[in-house]
Amino acid sequence: MDEIIEAENAEGNYQEDLYAKKTEQFASRLRKGSKKNETELNIIKVQYSQVQEQYLAELKKLESDIKKINKRGKQFDSRRTIEATAFINDVQALRKRVADYERHIKRLKLFVDKEDTDALVNELKNQLLTELDLGKLADEIHNIDQEVDIARRFKPKQ
Repeated sequence: MDEIIEAENAEGNYQEDLYAKKTEQFASRLRKGSKKNETELNIIKVQYSQVQEQYLAELKKLESDIKKINKRGKQFDSRRTIEATAFINDVQALRKRVADYERHIKRLKLFVDKEDTDALVNELKNQLLTELDLGKLADEIHNIDQEVDIARRFKPKQ
């Protein structure tokens, strides 16, 4: 009986030692795996922070680009408004001058219709006629046409 008890005690001690050894091995593997995972997690955190910094830098650059584009857009709008106002003023001035020419031509036509050459000559010698230069008017109309063509070709960069 003592031998059986002794054998059972030896078997129990062996099982305890085996259990303690396996527990130690398991704990060691768990620690190693935990350290490995912690190292990988730290690497991932560093990589994430680097990527986040890159995206933040890119975001700031894009915001800056948007501000520049908006500023240029406002400049284009103000330039277009100024050009439109100048064009409208030029057209109104030309209309007034054309109306003056039409009135002058009608007066001359009345003298021609009446065959009143003396009045016609006096009207042609009139000081106002020297101010009315048809070539100058044609040049101004041509210049405005060129400005309109340039404005139509001008397209803002997008």
